[in-house]
Amino acid sequence: METKECLVQPKIASKILELNQEHGLPVNIVVGGVIEGLKKLTFEYELIDHHLVAWLINKGTAYYTGLPYEEIMDDDD
Repeated sequence: METKECLVQPKIASKILELNQEHGLPVNIVVGGVIEGLKKLTFEYELIDHHLVAWLINKGTAYYTGLPYEEIMDDDD
């Protein structure tokens, strides 16, 4: 089992959780506390599903930034 943590705005955290539930993805998301106004999310997933975590973060962020999904993709993880 792999884990990844990130801090995002609360509205982006809600969108990420919504997307995960909507699509029934095999990613467990634990919502932590708020740090300087940002929500802490911990993603738990199998290594084979690492691309799903990147998709959730990027798609959730793109929803509120207005940037096309492709412009915020970061494959360096």
